[in-house]
Amino acid sequence: MVSLTEPGLDPAARVNDQLGLAGTGFEVAHRFTDKYLMRRRLAEAAAPGIRLVACALVEDERSLRDFGAAHGYPFIVKPTCGTASFGVLKVDGPELTAAAWAEIGRLRASDHPLVHAYDLGEFIMEEYIDGPLCSAEAFSFDGHHVVATVTEAITEESNHVHVGHAIPARVSPAVEADVVRVTGAVLDALGYRDGATHTEFKLTPEGPVLIETQARVGGALLNQLISTVYGLDLQELAF
Repeated sequence: MVSLTEPGLDPAARVNDQLGLAGTGFEVAHRFTDKYLMRRRLAEAAAPGIRLVACALVEDERSLRDFGAAHGYPFIVKPTCGTASFGVLKVDGPELTAAAWAEIGRLRASDHPLVHAYDLGEFIMEEYIDGPLCSAEAFSFDGHHVVATVTEAITEESNHVHVGHAIPARVSPAVEADVVRVTGAVLDALGYRDGATHTEFKLTPEGPVLIETQARVGGALLNQLISTVYGLDLQELAF
């Protein structure tokens, strides 16, 4: 059983488990759909080359203040289960924690369509990583991970969410090689073996730092871009 949309990944994995099918099971799939679980798994794996990012679950406004005091400002707040950058907040200073907590409450009570597709009750705080944003579009075959391309995310200076993409990314061969290497290490640590993945990184002087990863083809028309540039259809390959 295969899903190429975020809300279908966990249900498809449940079917694989229940029917004994040779696809991704729930234990692995949920490491991709739950961002806090992903961070915990990477910390447990302690894989060389993966730079760990400080994180914690939001419990109340005080937890926001405590995280900022411990890990500095700015930091990022986002739903543990979500997509399309919905609900992503950047907390720039201690004076903004109350506003962030109020916004979390508003998002939880929102009538946005994503509220019905995802569990937006739980939010994660993450250390802010500065640097250009890119992603690795990969396909895995029995645990062998092939990066088809590295995508450059185009961002506005005033916005921490990307507004466009360029394929291939305008990075050096050395940076591209680092992204490919860390992508494989992340997928190995999460136990992923078969299918498409979209893995996002910030590029820092110390190397690529994982932001998040999804066990599906990337959104935002990335598959069409890849098909146009390379003649490769990752969605067709997944099926």
